[in-house]
Amino acid sequence: MAFFSNILTKWSWIDILILIILLRGVVIGVMHGFIRECAIFFKFLLSLLVSFFGYPLLGRVMDAHLPFSEQITNSLSFLLLYTIFYLLSNLLLKVRKEEEISLTKRVGGGCIGLLKGVMIVFFILFFLTLLPLGSFKARIRQNSFLASYFLIKGEQVWSLLERR
Repeated sequence: MAFFSNILTKWSWIDILILIILLRGVVIGVMHGFIRECAIFFKFLLSLLVSFFGYPLLGRVMDAHLPFSEQITNSLSFLLLYTIFYLLSNLLLKVRKEEEISLTKRVGGGCIGLLKGVMIVFFILFFLTLLPLGSFKARIRQNSFLASYFLIKGEQVWSLLERR
């Protein structure tokens, strides 16, 4: 019990926000069921992959025409590509709603929803590592139990990506 009370005393508003995003993913996944949530996750993942591999090219074009730093234009190009491809995938991958969803499909949907929630939190905090917000990131590391973990992992991923 002391372990949980120690964790709860270190939680901040950002930890609660992360927990809400994760729980929202689980609840929506349970409501959608496994098949529909897998299709939604596929759209999400496809949009992320296209954005990840396409943002350097669009970022260079935006960097030449916009008065922002390279980090900001890369972030904007990633978000723009993600939004465009997510909307396109919505048009291409329409999934019908099932009338009755079995318990097994609901549990599977909840697991996929949790995975999607983890990825959303990871990418939100990953973008925070790209932006020049040094003091904000330092405060998050000191005051947040969950966000500091995601920020550290985000910086590790970014250092791996810079090497490619």
